[in-house]
Order: sequence, then structure tokens, then C-alpha cells
Amino acid sequence: MKNTYLLLILSFALYSCESEVEDDTQKKEVKFAFESLDQTYYNNASAVLTQPNSNVRLDSIVYFRYYRFNPEINSSYEREKVGVNQRAVYGVPLPEDTNRRTEVYKYNNKQQLTHIFSYINFEYKTKDLTKRGEIEYINYFNYDNKANLVEKGYQELDDTGTMIKMNDYVYDQSNRLIEVINSGNTKFKINELGDQIKIEFFLNDEIDVTETLGLDVFKNIKNRRLQYKMEQDITFEYKYPKNIFNPFVNLFPSNFYPFLNLSLDLGGYQHFSTGGQNPFYELIQVNRLGFPEVVQNGSYDDGYRTYYYYSTYN
Repeated sequence: MKNTYLLLILSFALYSCESEVEDDTQKKEVKFAFESLDQTYYNNASAVLTQPNSNVRLDSIVYFRYYRFNPEINSSYEREKVGVNQRAVYGVPLPEDTNRRTEVYKYNNKQQLTHIFSYINFEYKTKDLTKRGEIEYINYFNYDNKANLVEKGYQELDDTGTMIKMNDYVYDQSNRLIEVINSGNTKFKINELGDQIKIEFFLNDEIDVTETLGLDVFKNIKNRRLQYKMEQDITFEYKYPKNIFNPFVNLFPSNFYPFLNLSLDLGGYQHFSTGGQNPFYELIQVNRLGFPEVVQNGSYDDGYRTYYYYSTYN
């Protein structure tokens, strides 16, 4: 029963954590660190949170995944092998190959997000970011005549171009989102009361899991509590150390919760969170408007670097 809803709950995960097995006698050595980022705007960011500009929107995002990459020769080492016994005990997945992923965001004349095009390119050696690679999937979004986001789906990448609905979003008479129904005939109900959002996940018309999100005045999620049947509750706390705006903050209508379409660490906030108890991001380069331009952690040996591109409109 719980496994059925685990997939739903994972889509709301506030931060991700990758673990790797290391031999105690062979500690990982960082041979190739990332280049330094321009920290000017980051260092000047106020500790007091403010409202982000509403006329800034994402144009595209480029995600780089580096593993055993040597920038001096612009290539990766052969990936390390993980011992069979270690994998059996710890279940550790092999790291991803070095690659580049690109997401392109398309809007209509009402400034509503209509499509996200996702590409992957294993020819990471090229510096030309316009060479996006092969398209992986297309997400689409539909709205009603009240500008409510009412449907999300994806488009088949075959000759038919079939649109397949994933979620329906239901609103009350005050245009408040109250229910999400997915294509698997499962659903969850949403109720916002003051500084909290309660999400009830239903299985066979009975509440299986309840998730409670604590909010601040900007609708940032400060804490998260998961309550299971006959099991111990789980609670997470989240921090906002700088006044840096979330790159996804203007992606959806103001009456919609972005984390329903994005994991919470990406789009669940108005501001950019460091995640849970320990800082998740190591370095952030911020533009003059207060939005992230580059976010990176780890190194070329084993790390991630993400570039964000924006436009402004009247």
C-alpha cells in the first residue's frame, strides 16, 4: 500500500542525496575542481527576504553532469567499477556518465508556460550550447478561461505526436487548487490553512499518507511533515540564508503550487533554499536581478553544474 504512494511522495522530495561507497583505505581525491564563480551579487544579497520581480521568466536551463572529467584533455576517465558485494549490500547505483541536458521553456502570448522541451547531449565536449542533442520528452500545460492551470501531460515523440494527459487540477469557486487527479486514477486533496498546506494522499478512497507543509509569508516551505498509517512521522526543516529568488518562481500561476510539477528543491519556493539540515548547494552565481545564473556542487571528478537563462517582459 505504502509503495504505491511512495512514487508520488518522491515527486515532492525537497532535496536529493546521492551516496557512493568508498574504500576506507582509498579516500576520494579531488584532482580537478570547478572554476571559481563570480560571487559579487551573491555576497551582496540581503539576509532579509523580499518579493521577487514578477516579470522575470526562464528561457532555458542547461544541466551538466561531470564524472571523472579531466578539463585539461576535455574528456572523462573510464568509470570506476563498484564491487559486486558492495552493490549487493548498499544498493549503490553507478554514477551517471558525463553529459549535458537542456530544457527549453515556451510561453504563449499571455505569458503562460505551454511546453518544456527536454534534450540530452553526450557530446559534452562541444561548447556550443545551441546544439541541444536528442530530444527526450515534451511536457505540455493547458489553462482554462480563468487562467488556471488545469492539465499537464506529455507528448509522444513518434510520428503521431499523441498528447497523453498526466494530471488534472481541480479548483473551487474561488480559484483555489483543491484536488489533483492523475492518469492512474489516484488522487490527492490540498487544503491551505493560514501558514500550512495539508496534502492528503488517497488509496482506495482512504487517506494513506498526510503531508503537512509549513509556510512563511512568501509561501516558502519552512518544514515538512509526513504522517503514515501506523508508522512514525517524518519531519524535515529547510533554510533560506540569502535573499536569492528561485529560478522557477514565475513559471506557474500564483494560485498554483509549483512543487506539484517540480520537485520541491527545484520549484517549491519563492526563494532559493539550501535544502535540509545541511547546505545542499556549494556555490551559486547570482545575476543583478537576484536570480541564480550558475549553481554547482562537487567538482569535475564528480559533480554538477547548472546554468539558468532568463528574459524579462512588460
